[in-house]
Amino acid sequence: MKRLLILVGLGLGFIRAQDLELKSVEVRASRLREVATQGTGDMIIMDKREMEKKSVTSIYESLFDEIGIDGVRTGLFGAQSSIYIRGGRSSHVLFMFEGVPLNDPVGLGTSQFSRVPPILDRMEILKGPQSVLYGSDAMSGLIYLSLDRGRGKPELTLDFMYGERDTFRTMIGYKGSFDRIHFNIQGSLINTKNYDFTRKNDSADDVDFYGNSSLAFKVGYVWDRAILDVFFLGYDGRLNFDNCAGRIDAKCIENSLMNSGGVKISLYPLNNYNIKFTIGRSDTERVYSGDASSFGRYRGLVFYSDIDNYIKFKKFALSFGGTMKEEAGETSTIPVTRFRTNSVYSNILFRPIRYWNIEGGIRFNDSDTFEDRTVYKAGTSFYIRPLNVIFYGSYATAYRTPNIFEYTYGNTEGLKPEESAGYQAGLKGRWCRLFAGFGIYETFYRNLIDYDSNTFSYINLGEARAEGKEVYMGVYITRSLTARAFFNDTYSYCITGCGYLSPKEQVPRIPKEKWGFVLRGTLGNLDTNLSFVRTGKRKDVTYEGGQPSLVELEGYSLLNAYVGYKVGGKYKLYVYGINLLNEDYEEVYGYNVLRRSIYAGVEVIY
Repeated sequence: MKRLLILVGLGLGFIRAQDLELKSVEVRASRLREVATQGTGDMIIMDKREMEKKSVTSIYESLFDEIGIDGVRTGLFGAQSSIYIRGGRSSHVLFMFEGVPLNDPVGLGTSQFSRVPPILDRMEILKGPQSVLYGSDAMSGLIYLSLDRGRGKPELTLDFMYGERDTFRTMIGYKGSFDRIHFNIQGSLINTKNYDFTRKNDSADDVDFYGNSSLAFKVGYVWDRAILDVFFLGYDGRLNFDNCAGRIDAKCIENSLMNSGGVKISLYPLNNYNIKFTIGRSDTERVYSGDASSFGRYRGLVFYSDIDNYIKFKKFALSFGGTMKEEAGETSTIPVTRFRTNSVYSNILFRPIRYWNIEGGIRFNDSDTFEDRTVYKAGTSFYIRPLNVIFYGSYATAYRTPNIFEYTYGNTEGLKPEESAGYQAGLKGRWCRLFAGFGIYETFYRNLIDYDSNTFSYINLGEARAEGKEVYMGVYITRSLTARAFFNDTYSYCITGCGYLSPKEQVPRIPKEKWGFVLRGTLGNLDTNLSFVRTGKRKDVTYEGGQPSLVELEGYSLLNAYVGYKVGGKYKLYVYGINLLNEDYEEVYGYNVLRRSIYAGVEVIY
């Protein structure tokens, strides 16, 4: 018995030596500046290296092996992509760059900034309703993109890649600092061709192509108690394919120009108090030309300003401030239309005792066009040190105002903002080399906006619910190499106003099940990312008979691999393998996907 007690004591001592990292980590999307590992919600943080290992042409590709996130793309590289977080719609995900919203006021679905190549330094994904942070659109989650400030000796990085279908990618980066001046400049050029977007076009002379050039930078100056940052993200893409208006073989060309930029001033008058001013704008323009009469020009503009005050004391941190957001948009048939929303907000993080966090927030939104909305969030987390386990849970509300296209298309009198409310709760822990987590979530949606073919306009249809669970477990093989398995079950269904759906029927494009295995990290000079993901069956909508009807798409398994080898400290040779099992499947009905493809490249650092 005595020996048993000694062994138990040694085991608990070793577990404590492997405690979860409780120091606060920077979460740039958070108003509270720093959020401890024991935050009240679930999040994913990816750095540039991780995105590069999973992305051939766009950051969208880096999401497919992440738990709780699904996506589809209407074709191959460069096509419009939709991202779904925990069963919500693609329009329920707010994209931001350095604190400036990126969602297109005349677009339907995910921000097309998801097409940007992996030239950014960081992507943070906050799951669940997040309107209390930044307002409209974040009904199911938030994706926050950012660049690091350059530091130290300037470093030049060159990256060249070539592969299947004449795909050529060049990326260049230059970052560092000179005294008080910091800079980070990243760019890319991508061209690919010799593939067919749609499955129903068997024409031998049909060759689709895609190309883009992208630029991102952050430059600034540091004073003793102030920092100035100027940031920019630009994308210029050209896409030639068969089906960009829902018409099989309707040939079209899409030219997309997307820019976002601004200025951020951070002041530190006191050690525990700072202020951030952010002013920026996002401009999206899409021009379609081809055979269909609905092709034309779509342009959206967002102007955004934000002032955020942050105070930190021993027991609590407080953030409060206000924002102004003005949206404008026009199309070939819709004149310039403008919306404006002013908001004030407050967020607090309180720690009454060690290892226990309480978080709360509220935002008041005043719109010049739609009903005013008040959203809030409340959550808690607690670290159980003997078990080395963190419990977290939160409840939040969110909203999305109709965008300009929805508001001006047809007779939209009385159109209301969409609303959501949901909770999430879970456990996560680490024991020696092992780690695991479990979470559940449920989000209720109402006033959902959809197109009504009877009135030829967008209307508020009804209500829906998304619920599910997430499980993962893994092992630290070494300090820098991990193996992880995960399972995600999502039941997203309509309740009322279902249209072509039956009540309780799974909504289109959201798979009910998704599971997989990921091996990621470094081992000596070897850098690797191996992922196997099984996506279950899903449904999609087709209008081939003139009216919407559902079709079932079979599930599929994807095996992707990235292997890089460092040579001499300045060079890295790498190979991507996409869809190594050569699965023939559909993410969206009628569109092709990448079959087995190999890409190879070299990275040089000066």
